[in-house]
Amino acid sequence: MALKSNLPFRKIEMVEAVALTGSVSAASKILGLSQPALTQGLQSIELQLGVLLFTRGPRGLEPTPYVAPFLTHIQTMRDEIQAAKRELSGKDALPRRRLTVQTGPRAMELWVKPAIQALAEKNKDITIETVPIIRSIYENLLDRKVDLAIVPPSAIPKRDEFIFKPFAAVRNRILCRPDHPLISIRRPTFADLRNYPLCGDVVPRRYLTEFHGKLGQFATRDNATGQTVPAVQAIDLEDIFSQLETSEAVGFLPKELFSRLIPEGRLVLLDASDCRLPDLPVAIGYHRSRSKDPDIEQFIEELRSAELNYAHFFVDYDR
Repeated sequence: MALKSNLPFRKIEMVEAVALTGSVSAASKILGLSQPALTQGLQSIELQLGVLLFTRGPRGLEPTPYVAPFLTHIQTMRDEIQAAKRELSGKDALPRRRLTVQTGPRAMELWVKPAIQALAEKNKDITIETVPIIRSIYENLLDRKVDLAIVPPSAIPKRDEFIFKPFAAVRNRILCRPDHPLISIRRPTFADLRNYPLCGDVVPRRYLTEFHGKLGQFATRDNATGQTVPAVQAIDLEDIFSQLETSEAVGFLPKELFSRLIPEGRLVLLDASDCRLPDLPVAIGYHRSRSKDPDIEQFIEELRSAELNYAHFFVDYDR
């Protein structure tokens, strides 16, 4: 592969983002680009270099061997850019340290974003980069592409290389549009739920037992990987809300994330006392080699402070 000198750094970031997320839609949100712009950017790179960067597999876009050089050298390039900026500005300050955090959209809104804001207000010299998707979180932790993850412990195989600390419990509620057919059922059950598609990013294993193996329209199981995924795939909260408002899909979300939509009449909570969702424990995970890293410890402290703001979230299920 003859790498030409006029390949902009922004395009190298495009390759990295798609490789990390396995999805053009997720990568475009991370980069702040439209999906067509990102797709065109990738196509222009492939045309310029004469290679194929990604192929579509059962878990999304999978990188070809030609992506490896991008991932190997991009951090060095970032460091060089920062060094050049410091030299040009005449400042001798140490470079900002960087942590990459991966988790799903719920944890991202509830805890990660408030923790990032708290660090910024304290002028901590740390840059937090986020990957707001659960997919490939195990592989990214193992390969040290991310520094810290918030994830249900059952989603990650136990390995000596990882440290997982109990963190919180997500209490999801069932959400749908005001005129959804389930609203007319006095006490809907899990058998009723499976007649409608779930919209979201993952289906926690903890919930699957309630369906007794009969998922119906609710979700699909990938026999190759053993994973169960929602019938309607969406990783961005606004995308989930939009799908719920305009279709017969249902969603599982903590009420703090959609409470502003209830007074507007856009969405309602399903009276689901006969299909109550069990609490979903989540843990903070990172590589054992980072166990004494002060930046990891500082960010975990901010995450725990953010979690305390939602203490009421665990005791008022029926309100």
